[in-house]
Amino acid sequence: MQKSEFLDSFRQLLEKDPGPLTGEEPLTGIGWDSLAIVQFLAFTDEQFGVTVSPNRVRQCRTANDILALASSGNS
Repeated sequence: MQKSEFLDSFRQLLEKDPGPLTGEEPLTGIGWDSLAIVQFLAFTDEQFGVTVSPNRVRQCRTANDILALASSGNS
């Protein structure tokens, strides 16, 4: 999955208004909450076949951090 595709899927997961994400946005400013974390965990499992540790997700600060975590396959 390309970065732009991931960010578009991530934007949809967060139910953000249409418009591209750059990846540099702080998660706290784009609707990142406990429900979004659960949805992200399910998304990474479905799209990448990766089980991501919630503790690792909580350490992420930007959408780029989330992308790196999902694509690295680190649990």
